[in-house]
Amino acid sequence: MNDNIQELLIIEIAQNINSEWDKLTINIEIDDIDGRLVSSDDSEVWLNGEVEEFDLTYETSEYFEQLREIMAKNDLENRYWTICDLEVLSDGTFKYKFSYDEPPRLSALKNN
Repeated sequence: MNDNIQELLIIEIAQNINSEWDKLTINIEIDDIDGRLVSSDDSEVWLNGEVEEFDLTYETSEYFEQLREIMAKNDLENRYWTICDLEVLSDGTFKYKFSYDEPPRLSALKNN
């Protein structure tokens, strides 16, 4: 299921880019803040060597949240990742990197 959701995520993202592209990078932070799941993303797409910002769709954000839930259920300590870096190349190769550290963009929203 984990691999399937990762592939669905990439398909959803690629379908929402309206031109040919070389590389796509997404850094998304998701955390529980005051009992509410909050996310923040920084997404860029490379088109012919030029970098442009890219907005994630609602569906893409939902896929990231589902991936986070599935991975936590499969984690021995039931930990939820807070940061995901995804890189997709136009040839279809991709890599995910997950972190359980304090998410920098979302940390300002937490009540200390």
